[in-house]
Amino acid sequence: MEKELGIVEVEDVSQLHIKKYIQERQRLGREVNRTLNNNLATLKVFFQYIVNEEFIDEQSNPKRRIRNLKEEKTVIVTFNDEKCRGLSMT
Repeated sequence: MEKELGIVEVEDVSQLHIKKYIQERQRLGREVNRTLNNNLATLKVFFQYIVNEEFIDEQSNPKRRIRNLKEEKTVIVTFNDEKCRGLSMT
């Protein structure tokens, strides 16, 4: 943050900075949305800690209004009774 945006203090991080971070990570295409959502969850916890420690107030929390990205739903294929009967357990 310091090198790219000149931000040194946590109080200076804004919603725009977090959104730009998300956009940059999506542009690079190295992570799926699930990974980015995990990163956002970490930021949420961090900024909630900063609020709790009274470095910033709740209204200044940059993560407050940023939503998670949509994730692809994964379908887990399971065995049904018919497939299980066809398996030999010996």
